[in-house]
Formats: sequence, structure tokens, C-alpha cells
Amino acid sequence: HDIYDEADIPLFYSVPKMTKRMGISAVSPTKLIECLKESGFIATLTHMQESAIRTNSSIEHIESCIRALYRKQ
Repeated sequence: HDIYDEADIPLFYSVPKMTKRMGISAVSPTKLIECLKESGFIATLTHMQESAIRTNSSIEHIESCIRALYRKQ
């Protein structure tokens, strides 16, 4: 993963912290990015923290994708 491939978005989200807060087991950050991109958002991994993503999506849509991925596991 190249730092120059990251989205130019100031915030990043820790996927493990989000799933823990939601009370569910971890989901793949890569699959979460795929879900967000399929919905038309910008989403990339970040070098700032392992298992974290950058996206222009709302927190509600991120959580929706996490729930959908969790149900598929």
C-alpha cells in the first residue's frame, strides 16, 4: 500500500474500534472499502493505523456496510 494511493480526506476510521463499539466481530477493511466504493464513495486504506480506512462516506453508511459484511460472515 503506497501512501500516495490514499484518499485526500482528513479523517480516518479504525475498523476494529468501530466494530467493537457496535458489539460485533471484526470485518475486513478491504471488504469494507469495496462496499463503500460500490455505493459511490471514495475509500482507501490508510498508513496512519493498521486496519483503518479513509472515506468520504457518512458514519451511518460505514456502519451499514459493516453490518452487511458481518451478516455475510
